[in-house]
Amino acid sequence: MPAYGALLVDAARDLWVAEPYGWLWFAVAGDERRWDVFDRDGVFLGTVAHRREFTPTQIGADYVLGTWRDHDGVEQVRMYRLIKARRTLQ
Repeated sequence: MPAYGALLVDAARDLWVAEPYGWLWFAVAGDERRWDVFDRDGVFLGTVAHRREFTPTQIGADYVLGTWRDHDGVEQVRMYRLIKARRTLQ
């Protein structure tokens, strides 16, 4: 089993690491997909979950852009709003 399913870097240069989920990058209807997000220093920022029918391709400061595959295998481009928690200074 691989250590991760996919890697993406967002506009803030945070690293998104998808959990491993099988042999191929394809959607399984009804299941959730999880990503752990780390900042540039490797600090864990949190976990993001979405349905497996969605495959993110670009992550901006306030959006996630990707493709959605319906039950017939037809792809659509979708964009979702991304609301990041504010970081507190310590």
